[in-house]
Amino acid sequence: MRLDLDPKEKRTFIITNITRGLAVLLILFVYICALAQIATAFSLIGSFGLGKVIKDSPLIQDPISGLILGMVATVVLQSPTATVTVLVSMVAANMITVHTAIPVMIGSELGSSMVNSFVSMAYSGDKEQFRRAFAAATLPDVFNFCNLVVILPIEIATSAIEKLSWKITLDYLTDPFNKLILQVNEVEIRNATIARESFPPDHSFVSRCVFANGSRIANCPYKHIFAYSSIGDMAIGVIVVVGSVIALICCLCGIVHLITKMLSGRLAVPLRKALDKEVPQPFKWLTGYIIMFIGMVVTLLLQSNSIFSSSSNAISGNWCYFIEKVYPLTLGSNIGATFAGVIAAMSADETRFEKTLHMAMCSVIYNIIGTLMFYVIPWTRKIPIFLCMRLGNATAEYRWFIIVYILGLFVILPAIIFALSLGPDFL
Repeated sequence: MRLDLDPKEKRTFIITNITRGLAVLLILFVYICALAQIATAFSLIGSFGLGKVIKDSPLIQDPISGLILGMVATVVLQSPTATVTVLVSMVAANMITVHTAIPVMIGSELGSSMVNSFVSMAYSGDKEQFRRAFAAATLPDVFNFCNLVVILPIEIATSAIEKLSWKITLDYLTDPFNKLILQVNEVEIRNATIARESFPPDHSFVSRCVFANGSRIANCPYKHIFAYSSIGDMAIGVIVVVGSVIALICCLCGIVHLITKMLSGRLAVPLRKALDKEVPQPFKWLTGYIIMFIGMVVTLLLQSNSIFSSSSNAISGNWCYFIEKVYPLTLGSNIGATFAGVIAAMSADETRFEKTLHMAMCSVIYNIIGTLMFYVIPWTRKIPIFLCMRLGNATAEYRWFIIVYILGLFVILPAIIFALSLGPDFL
């Protein structure tokens, strides 16, 4: 692709990318606001006793069934980012605790890469390309499985991840916009989540400008779109959840489209060259960490490690990358994706902020600990690489193995473990 541009083309190129960058910031603002609305809507729905039902459910209380629930949710959504975002919103709404949400979060990490395996099938016509592409596709699975085996027992026994958090907020930025969508009585909702019977059955937790008989309140201070609505709280909660989820999906699609446009064409050439280069001796060992940082930054912009991971296994299939370079790219992508949960926590108000950030940081810490264990230490780094290369070799020799792998890992194994977790205690 030609890199030398005349002045007119340069101006067009600069203006186009600046416009796209501003559009990304605008979409990100809407994304944060949608996250806040999901938390508010979950609070409203939870006030009907649903929060207590979910919180006391054996499916959530048992860490193994919670693990499988997280995995299944991410297999369906194909986005651990979306799963963690919903978890953060449910924690903000007091529907679940941080302690019970952590196994679900760990399971969500394991279910994120099924689409990668399907993408790698596009290279099944060439045995060598298919070997590399499938090995790269299974890297997230192998890494997350290694993490699961080591970290989940430690977390169940010690709650180590749960004990780490800190505080920062963006509430002052998004709150004025959020108040135009929906306002609720947070204090009453928190009390109703614990004891709904203390409020009348027809009590509304939405801040309204109308009485139950339909008459309006003079000089009402509320300006949100449901202020003059007679719709019930449950219906409003469902409407806001559905609308916010649609907004999230649209925002994610918009961000991915804009960033893809910005990183394609002329910008793709220097990016490819940057990934091809290595740091000269005696600092050659820094190459992997730089690639990891690139993966983290790009995924942080895309807000989807599923999309980036699928792209990385395509790179392995087309650009003849060795798995050693795709591995740090994948780890950086995992860490970058977890910051979507931090963004979700930042959208919470000050009364719920600490616990939501606590939940979001659990996802970040989980991936950082996994990276420290299975990349920073040279001999443990070889374990995921060895396993995924063996899977790549098996699939290159026996094409049917990819179907067995997908069904076994994402359907049969979760079903067996889930069934056993619901069985009698002696199992």
